Amino acid sequence: MDRTLHQAARAPVALIALVTVALAACNGEDAQVALGTIEFDRIELTATQPEPLREIVHDEGAQVSAGAIILRQDDARLAAQRARLEAERAQASAALDEVLRGPRKELLAVERARLSGALAELENASADLARARELRARGLAPQADLDRAQARHGRARAGRDEAARLLEASVTGATREQIAQARHRLAAAEAAVHVQQVELDRLTLTAPVAGLVETLPFQLGERPPAGATLAVLLDTARPYARIYVPEPWRARVAPGTELTVRIDGREVTGVVRRIAAEPAFTPFFALTQKDRSRLAYLAEVDLPAAVASGRAGVPVEVLLPEPP
Repeated sequence: MDRTLHQAARAPVALIALVTVALAACNGEDAQVALGTIEFDRIELTATQPEPLREIVHDEGAQVSAGAIILRQDDARLAAQRARLEAERAQASAALDEVLRGPRKELLAVERARLSGALAELENASADLARARELRARGLAPQADLDRAQARHGRARAGRDEAARLLEASVTGATREQIAQARHRLAAAEAAVHVQQVELDRLTLTAPVAGLVETLPFQLGERPPAGATLAVLLDTARPYARIYVPEPWRARVAPGTELTVRIDGREVTGVVRRIAAEPAFTPFFALTQKDRSRLAYLAEVDLPAAVASGRAGVPVEVLLPEPP
């Protein structure tokens, strides 16, 4: 809600003067009457995405119930992003299933065949190395042949070790750390889809409370920037009277105080919702003991919903308690 006591305090000085005059009267009850008007809380519904308006369901002046759709923004771009995130979630889910299931029989067969080939290669390299050493010892082969045989044997032994480790890893399956990583990746993908769905839902503006659609600043097809106000709703279920309480009565009016309110010739009971801590209007001259009576404090008095009937601005009179 964009309404605060300090914002409301910027009321015309003429209204405060009118209240002061009314309270300065000396004839009976008129000295205890504060004048004001019926008001409603204003609820601003803002845009979270710079998407064009696709549909306006309720126009200005419409009375809507809580949860009613007021307008919709275009969701094509965000829907496409959600589809991409859902695909990534499905990929992460499949990866987790694969980790939990373990290697397939076909993969194990491939790893075993690779190890068999590596063992055969190592056996041949070992035989070649033995022959090269014998020939070199007899002086029948150069040193280069022995070096090549030793290098081949080293490569074959490394290939055997690698194939053995791969087969062992396939047979053992994924580690706890690998399974945890796969679960975290799936959780992150699901969270991303959820966040995207929240953004999509926010493209449809609904009334948080029952009330009156006061303003729709943008037209159909316009693209409002993020943060712009798309609709202003008046909370007609919670009317209140906005009055100004003079300084002599300030100490006797507090939140929760019941006051008698006159509307259209009938009296109802209202409850003070809040009262400002600072005066709404301060005279330009120094505040002497006499001058303090000229100060006025903005107050809001909750009214029964039935007496307002959506009539913002209707004058009211509020009877204040006797000053000390």
